Amino acid sequence: MAQHAEDDFVDYEAAPSSVSSVVPIPTVASIIGETATPAAQPTPLTTIPRGPWYAVWERHSIHEFHSELYIFAFIGLIIFAHLWGTKRNKARAKKWISVHAPVLAKEFAMVGFPGDGKSNTDRPDGLETVPLLKELGPLEYVSYASGRQNIAFVNIAIQLKRRNNPIAMAIETAVGFLWDSMPATTDTAIITIAPFDGGNGTGQSTKYDNFVFGFVNKNCVRKYREERFDMSLAKTSEGTILGLPNWSLTLSEGAELTQIVKTPELIDAVKDMGSEGFEFLLATDQPIERPTTLQECEPKKRITLRIPITDASLEQNSASTKLLGSVIRWIDHIVATAHFRPEVARKIKATRDIEIKRLKKIEEDEKATELLAKRAEEKKKERDAKLRNLSADEQKKFLEREKEKELRKTSKKMMKKA
Repeated sequence: MAQHAEDDFVDYEAAPSSVSSVVPIPTVASIIGETATPAAQPTPLTTIPRGPWYAVWERHSIHEFHSELYIFAFIGLIIFAHLWGTKRNKARAKKWISVHAPVLAKEFAMVGFPGDGKSNTDRPDGLETVPLLKELGPLEYVSYASGRQNIAFVNIAIQLKRRNNPIAMAIETAVGFLWDSMPATTDTAIITIAPFDGGNGTGQSTKYDNFVFGFVNKNCVRKYREERFDMSLAKTSEGTILGLPNWSLTLSEGAELTQIVKTPELIDAVKDMGSEGFEFLLATDQPIERPTTLQECEPKKRITLRIPITDASLEQNSASTKLLGSVIRWIDHIVATAHFRPEVARKIKATRDIEIKRLKKIEEDEKATELLAKRAEEKKKERDAKLRNLSADEQKKFLEREKEKELRKTSKKMMKKA
């Protein structure tokens, strides 16, 4: 019995306990530590060496600024094109005036813009130290000459292409190629000669009759006859009648006038220019734009020469220098011969009288309209003053009578129309 009890005790000791043992909960760190490979272990942080505050190249790379580099390159290209185009235009203008300055110096006492006001003959070095051009902008330069018999002054305007803005120049060229009505800008010299026409205090010695005469290139005659009022007054005829090439036309207000004012020297000079080097030459007394007032109809004589600046015109003794000298001397012939017979003068005057009559009629109509408006305003003031002095019943009767009058007028108008 005792042995049996001991066996029972032993079995009890050997039997597993019914109470489960406590198992520790694993942590994230322990799991990572057990499963991670040596390659996945985090590397210890190291201190990045930092230079001085201004060492930007140690903290940034050029590869971070690709877009900025493209922008700066584009801006630099635009600035370079502007500077190159401006310099190119200035060089072209200087070259043209230097080629034609000897012709001007031969004909005029003062050329360019001398600061001391001395004439060409008073300068031992000639025109070498005189600024011949004045810059109005990258696209326009001007020059000046004065001091000659029969001529008050000469203005020269040099207009150039938009070389300082290649994008705009390309657009203008494309538009001019597609539409004839919008031609592209070209290098052009515009010479305007202002004669004294009796305004130099010497009486009638420099005065001559009014007329419009000239030569024009067929390629641009339509454009200028639409743009210029003075050119539209003259009739066109083939230049071959005067011995000019077939690319030219003569502008004149009469056959007799043509025979009087033309000169062989001028015709030969125009002929030598060629179609590519000549636009028009015009002697006129009328404004460029159609006059809008009687004051604008006053004669203002001048001679205008417009020629393209070609590479050939930049060479010494070019055809354009010959033409410029011929045009300057042409004024002497005009002053001496442009005194027409009464019949020719009356015909020329009749053309101008048509425009004067038109403007007078416009002025008379405007005055009549103003007078009617003034009378209507005065009548309204009288009516308002009369109404203020009436009683309410009288005002009502007055307005009714006005209404009846208006109705009668309206009915009469309708009956007349019927």
